[in-house]
Amino acid sequence: MPSRLLLSLILLGSVLPADSFCPPSLLPSPRRSLAVKNPAPRPRTRRLISLHPLGLRGSAEETTKLPGVGRVLFIETGFGADQHGQNATKAAQRACRNAIEFNSIPSIAGLIPGGYADMVLRVTLAVPLGYALTLDLDKVRTVFPYGTCHFSVVEGGAAFSSGIALSALGDLNDDMIIVIAHVVVGEGAAAAAAGAGGVDAATLEERDVISYKLASRDAYDMLVDRVRERMNSSRQTWVAIAGPPGSGKSSLSSALTQRFKERNVSCALIPMDGYHIPKAMLDPAAAPRRGAPFTFDADRLCRDLRRIREEREGKVPGFDHAVGDPVEDQLEVKQTDRVVLVEGNYLLLEQEPWRELRSLFDDTWFMECEDEELRARVVQRNARAWGWDEDRTAARVDSNDMVNAQLVQGCRDRAELKLVSPRLLTQRSDKAAATEVTAVVGMERVLFVETGFGADQKGVDVTKAALRACRNAIEFNSVPCIREFGYDRMLVRVTVAVPERLLEEVDVEAIKQSFPHGRVEVQVKGGGGYFASGIRGEVGQRRVDTMLVAVAHVLVGLAS
Repeated sequence: MPSRLLLSLILLGSVLPADSFCPPSLLPSPRRSLAVKNPAPRPRTRRLISLHPLGLRGSAEETTKLPGVGRVLFIETGFGADQHGQNATKAAQRACRNAIEFNSIPSIAGLIPGGYADMVLRVTLAVPLGYALTLDLDKVRTVFPYGTCHFSVVEGGAAFSSGIALSALGDLNDDMIIVIAHVVVGEGAAAAAAGAGGVDAATLEERDVISYKLASRDAYDMLVDRVRERMNSSRQTWVAIAGPPGSGKSSLSSALTQRFKERNVSCALIPMDGYHIPKAMLDPAAAPRRGAPFTFDADRLCRDLRRIREEREGKVPGFDHAVGDPVEDQLEVKQTDRVVLVEGNYLLLEQEPWRELRSLFDDTWFMECEDEELRARVVQRNARAWGWDEDRTAARVDSNDMVNAQLVQGCRDRAELKLVSPRLLTQRSDKAAATEVTAVVGMERVLFVETGFGADQKGVDVTKAALRACRNAIEFNSVPCIREFGYDRMLVRVTVAVPERLLEEVDVEAIKQSFPHGRVEVQVKGGGGYFASGIRGEVGQRRVDTMLVAVAHVLVGLAS
């Protein structure tokens, strides 16, 4: 063991900075301060590191065995944010880089008999569910050029109001996306076959920590899990997927139907398109507005859905896109279907008779997409379908589809879950001038906005993780320097995200006391994440290896 430890330390110490896995100088900072024009150099984020591979583990600890992994070489957790709340991929890349920026994977490869060919990386990304569809795992994978990388996406991280919304950057709102990355690097199958380690982690509670049963998980798996949590053995589970034209409702519905099939869950899909009034029956004056609410048979839609919901079976019309008309009895809901997905523009409309539809659903989703993106998608789709040139198609889209889109956008707050549609056709410039600051209720002026993350290695002290997240958020921002405005006017709004089931365990007073200046308001919400840390220890009567991660968002300003 001493000789192996010495070799490991020599290998780790012999790598030049230029050879390190991810040079810190190339890392973008996820933070943005409104009070400092020239922020201080990006600090090294505090992190909890497993030293098991070097034989330095404590006597009461052991390395967890993970499926497909021999020895676990190291485990790291990182945090990344996108200030403008539209790009989960960017936040995930930053989180991954933050997790491994001070770990030299090239040197560690020398400890594996098979080298890079037998290095396995298990990367778990905790992403706010509403933004999970924007996550491009292929782009995130480029952060890890070595070894075989397996991704698992779980619900977590956070989406906070950042206090900054820049329409020049295409912001839909002032959300800041926070993604947490958990990276396990170990030996692969060859090393495991040689006797380097086991492959069983069955003692972990699936709802407490990431499940390693699946080779990979993505946003669709997260949504399937959300539906399954609402499933009832005595009735079907109905989900409404609403949103403006071109937002991705049909693509999402089809993908989810396939995922349910893969999990042996029978799922029926009802598109609202089948309830278009046929061309032959439509008033010629209404033809240019076909697709608007009054060009659908809304009364029949409500009757059919109510009947099928009660009887658990029935036929509905489909839609022939080549002809542009409904097809009677093309689709069917069967008694054996456990899940029924209904997708359409106007499912959450507040007008009569549409408004009665909402009560039929167990869950309601809304696909959000910025207007520029919507327009580009619909123009491209309609030009292809109609054979028109782009100018003629765009004129029709502007006079009809975009008018309908504005109506639908007003229904977003009636949905229980808002899903941001991935950007496909257009890209905004990240160099646009940042000149707008969102008005914050109760604040005359926003001084700075910071975000941080903190962890409890043993996964049991949520307040400790939350306090560490708060310190991480403001450790390089000197609140005392703002005293020129007067502490009596300073308002500190702290939002802490922790796993849902631990919300009531957060000591709010302890968090308030960690901010000695100004008036402090604390809100606790669901988010953060649980991860397998690779370290087990006795906690009461239960053995756990969970790492609890909390995220803090701190907004400091002058009270109005």
